[in-house]
Amino acid sequence: MNMVEYSEYRLGLLCKRFSSGKGISADLINETGKYPVIGGNGRGIPVYRKLQRAGIPFIAGVIHSNDLDYDVAKALAAEVISEEPFEAVTEEHLEKAEKMMDDCAEVICCVDKFGTMNAANRRLVEKAKRDGKLKTE
Repeated sequence: MNMVEYSEYRLGLLCKRFSSGKGISADLINETGKYPVIGGNGRGIPVYRKLQRAGIPFIAGVIHSNDLDYDVAKALAAEVISEEPFEAVTEEHLEKAEKMMDDCAEVICCVDKFGTMNAANRRLVEKAKRDGKLKTE
């Protein structure tokens, strides 16, 4: 049987620049705790993979279950807050995401446009900005 060994690395050692939709640099990523990641339309996938490879737990969402990011998020995230396809994000899921954001030091956003069904994620980003938790270059 082949046993695979895994190691944890600091994100800054893995990449010089943390490449996401918002250009978050590695030195802005805290080494402890979970990070809410607001992704969508495939933009979250590179961020999910980098965080997972670095051994940094993250929360994905709110993400629709038919989104390009969803399957990768389900495979890699510590938790996924998901919504039904083509439905507006419910207050229940929005409140859950807000609570998780309150418990975290930083929020990562990989998208810069939010459609009608994704308006709740815009609200999450605005909250992260107000709380000083949204990290960008």
